[in-house]
Amino acid sequence: MFIGCNTFSFTVNGESDEEAIKLLARAGFKCIDLNLNRYSVRDPVNPFWNMTVVQQEKYAASIKKTAREAQVYISQVHAPYPTYFPLKRKRKEVKEYIENAIYIAALIGSPYVVVHPLVPPEAKTADEIKEAVEMSIDFYREFFSLLVQTGVKLAVENMFNWNRENDCPLPTVASTVECMRYIIDTLNHMVGEDAYVACLDTGHCMLSGGGDLPYMVQKLAHRLRLLHIHDNDGKRDKHQAPYKGIINWEEFAKSLAEINYNGVLSLEVKTDSSDLDTARRLFMSAETLRLTVEREKKNELRSKKTKRA
Repeated sequence: MFIGCNTFSFTVNGESDEEAIKLLARAGFKCIDLNLNRYSVRDPVNPFWNMTVVQQEKYAASIKKTAREAQVYISQVHAPYPTYFPLKRKRKEVKEYIENAIYIAALIGSPYVVVHPLVPPEAKTADEIKEAVEMSIDFYREFFSLLVQTGVKLAVENMFNWNRENDCPLPTVASTVECMRYIIDTLNHMVGEDAYVACLDTGHCMLSGGGDLPYMVQKLAHRLRLLHIHDNDGKRDKHQAPYKGIINWEEFAKSLAEINYNGVLSLEVKTDSSDLDTARRLFMSAETLRLTVEREKKNELRSKKTKRA
């Protein structure tokens, strides 16, 4: 089992994606989450998304070359967000940006692209959330042909909404594991392919009221292919390193062992600085979690052998 980290936090001072990859490799990470949200879809449109196909291919080739030389693997690509905009013109743009992100993931050789569901700010009541869920399914279906063509799988991430009046988080589309399963299973049934999977964001889970982490892990089961690992205080989306907030990482590790999760333990953190020391501290926190998961896997295996005996 490998550990990874997102590039986004290491490009805040103007560093390139390639520089972030090299830094994370030096810190000890073997896997990289290439987060394209630095090329946000918000207005004004970032020039990155106006690149020609040839320019996109050149960008992807540079990322792939950097990763190969640094001996790391781009284990996932995060498409830009948010994905919901009320204007039809903007929705068309978002679709194009997501298609570009899938294309870039394929060129790099990444097996997964993470795409947020549609989360309208007003989707707060049960009926409003239900409507937004169906909108999200229609949205995700639009990418099926490209997913099949490229071999990239689309990961649905659990989300939360925000109550601006009370200044607190709220559940919304894909907040609960039941909703995530419904979206993923519905899409895969519609298209007849295993093209959609789950990305479990640990911090979002603490904000959405979607159930505890072990429960979500166990119920997602084989659907769970990706993790966005970070901590918080249960009140704000702080994206802290593991063990800095309220998450019970021992129980989380145990639940991963129970489903025999073999994917990447990938951090998605925010940092105060993007230097090597910071990256190395994050690596140590991720390595601690990895060792805990490996220990729990051994315990799980011993338990199964004992039961069979």
